[in-house]
Amino acid sequence: MGAWFALNSRRGNDMTNSTRMAWILAAALALLSIPAGCSSDGGEAQTDGDEMTDGDEEAEIDEDALPACWTDLAEGEKIALADGLSGTEGITFDGKGKLYAASATMLMEISPDGIQRDVAPFSKAVGIAAAEDGSILVCDFGPSDEVDVRDGVLWRVSPEGDAQALSEGAIANANFPVRTPWGSWLVSDDFAPEIWEITDDGEATLWTNEIPSPNGMVFSADGKTLYVANTFDQDSRVFAVSVVDGEAAGVEEFTRLDPGSVNDGMAMDEDGNLYVAANIKGQIVRVALDGSYETLVGGMTTPASLAFGEGEGFDPCSLYVTELAGAKIWRVAVGVRGARLYR
Repeated sequence: MGAWFALNSRRGNDMTNSTRMAWILAAALALLSIPAGCSSDGGEAQTDGDEMTDGDEEAEIDEDALPACWTDLAEGEKIALADGLSGTEGITFDGKGKLYAASATMLMEISPDGIQRDVAPFSKAVGIAAAEDGSILVCDFGPSDEVDVRDGVLWRVSPEGDAQALSEGAIANANFPVRTPWGSWLVSDDFAPEIWEITDDGEATLWTNEIPSPNGMVFSADGKTLYVANTFDQDSRVFAVSVVDGEAAGVEEFTRLDPGSVNDGMAMDEDGNLYVAANIKGQIVRVALDGSYETLVGGMTTPASLAFGEGEGFDPCSLYVTELAGAKIWRVAVGVRGARLYR
């Protein structure tokens, strides 16, 4: 971890998104002294996550049945879906047409016209993801003020708003959950070099400890690569984890964005391109399969998490983006649908 971690904790008793933002700003200031020397060329890791192999069969997709892309915005244009929020981080669609977002204190449902409905309260909610049954998995830093105390919680919230702890006591700072192709959950801890695997029975196992500050995660279409955004130490990196039989079989640097990006959430489109929230720079960066990258959109206040639209009233070819220290949830036109998610 970097020298800026001399601070005691990002998680005070009255932690808000603004106090978490202070940590990120401290990290960014420290990173400003790092020499540039980085280009938009990707790292040496080469992946083939867009190719299917024998035995990796997907259900056939009826292209005519897929919802059409909206045409009201040009690629890279943005419009606010919701405003007046006190900072949000996690965002997900439930696979049944509903959009959810998490502030530090509340899991909310967001309607297509931007109206918020409170679903379940939390003290330190962060990343979220949806399960096949429509329940929402919520990462929670836990009650302790110390980042090295293993009190993080992974909650499962029913569509009715009932929250049950799926796992607690294993992870110090449960940050972001992603469903695996083999049916468990991976949960990152951005204040430790740890990604944990959680089964639906709540069993927790350390999956890898080779990424300095893992945050947002997304699987390739064939499930053979897990892409991981790195936030603090080595903040501009995106790593690729090779997956063999459900195990982490090797970690390589996939690409390196501009210094000071402070990478946060990630998403993937149906062509295999990655989208990374460059938190401090206020940008969404698109990363191609070869690791080269370009800025898709800027002008946001600390974009945190992003998800492609699903369901009536949401554009399937737009990213919906939260702001950690801002007041908006944005819709950003991409022009291509999101990759199908494991649920």
